[in-house]
Amino acid sequence: MNLQDDLNWKNGSVNFTQGEVVINGQLSVKQLGINNSASIIGIGQVEIKNGQGSFSSSGLINGCSGGGCIPPSTIGTVTYLSYNTGTPGNVFVPYSGGNLPATGCTTTVQALEDLTISSDVVIGDLVISPNIKVVVEPGVSLTICSGIFNEGDLIIENTGSLVQSSSTNENEGSGKYIIVREGNSNPLSFNSWSTPVTTASFTDIFNNSNPCDIFCFEGATQTWKYDYPVNYQTSCNGNQVTFGSNSVITGGDGIMDIGRGYFVPGESTVSRTFIGTVNNAEITVPVFETSVGNNPSWNLDDWNLLGNPYPSAINLEELYMQNSSTVTGDFYFWIDDNSSGTAYNQSNDYAVYNNFTFISANGSNLPTRYIAAGQGFWVYALNNGTVKFNNSIRVTGNNSNFYKTDDNVVVWIDITNDSNNFNQTAIGYSKTSTNGFDLAQDAPKGESNAALSFGSMIDSNTYSIQAFEELANYDTRVTPLFVSTVNEGIHT
Repeated sequence: MNLQDDLNWKNGSVNFTQGEVVINGQLSVKQLGINNSASIIGIGQVEIKNGQGSFSSSGLINGCSGGGCIPPSTIGTVTYLSYNTGTPGNVFVPYSGGNLPATGCTTTVQALEDLTISSDVVIGDLVISPNIKVVVEPGVSLTICSGIFNEGDLIIENTGSLVQSSSTNENEGSGKYIIVREGNSNPLSFNSWSTPVTTASFTDIFNNSNPCDIFCFEGATQTWKYDYPVNYQTSCNGNQVTFGSNSVITGGDGIMDIGRGYFVPGESTVSRTFIGTVNNAEITVPVFETSVGNNPSWNLDDWNLLGNPYPSAINLEELYMQNSSTVTGDFYFWIDDNSSGTAYNQSNDYAVYNNFTFISANGSNLPTRYIAAGQGFWVYALNNGTVKFNNSIRVTGNNSNFYKTDDNVVVWIDITNDSNNFNQTAIGYSKTSTNGFDLAQDAPKGESNAALSFGSMIDSNTYSIQAFEELANYDTRVTPLFVSTVNEGIHT
């Protein structure tokens, strides 16, 4: 028996004796007795109207066995079946409108009416009833300590966050998660995207973008490719195109891979709406260190384009600490220079962050240790392996106001020319650095920009960021710089 809608039963008796009985709506009874010796599942309610009737159980209610499963969940004349879907011992809080009562990790909240969360809140378990919407407003964080039982809609507005702290995925239900993010509006400029939901198709998320301009990067071959099925046909700028096996990644299917980054041009509508089941708990993404990188003189130059898989920001330093045997700890962020999409892999378009410091690109804000939801980023692989994401690296709140200073001494040097090309490098020292190459402190220079490339040198290799050992009083150090330009004229 499947009861999804609100119902009214009266007079007589009903016995649930076998199989499963699903109750997700409100079952109101009057002058009627219900006895359950079968298995009731769902997040609905059983209401005894005017005290005229009864509800007893010797069977299961959401896995809880025996008559003791009913009294703790009865508030007034209503039995909330979802009491037994949350963490045992939690305080049960039914929300029926108005202000949300005080909550914490030891509360189970069931939304029986639409709920808008306009300030940061922490909840143990969240239950969303059918046809109910829970909305997290921009800039607000909803933290769930355990799990979500969603039969309605959970909507995370742009810059809002859904943070989950349980080490395993305790989410259930068939409801929708709707994650809204804003990207570039210029169709000639690229954003680097990732998906916070499990099944995000390009045609749904980027339906106004040119399919031939939606790129991913295959780490194993170090080449730009597409994530479409072999022989997929579509129209690109009015021309019929078929994607052959040499142009698509292995397993290409038109669905964004969880934890992979994608380069996608902007659309006139800046909002991108991801709808599906939200990503949660541990996620692993393969990375590759190969012999086909762009710098044959050393083996730390293999790009891997990853992405934040969660509907919240993540902490890069925590990510590196948990994956330090697999990646170098330098993180590269695409900042489009609005060069009409013609230079999407050039170094002047990348801001860089590592444990030592950061550099900007094209006048962008300085990168921080936090990566927002939906953001793609690049890493260097030390070996073939996997990068692991988990809920311990997720963070709440504002992701943009952290600037790493600590005890490091850093000098940022910019170079520009008459053609408005720009590059930046950072040089400095710290107590933990050496004069050689240091993982997570010295960031190799990325793809060489034909117009203008600028960095510092260790041996014959060029770096965006270089940290060396601390200087004693009155000591000096000379650091060679690398400059490459195709433009004549003044460079400052």
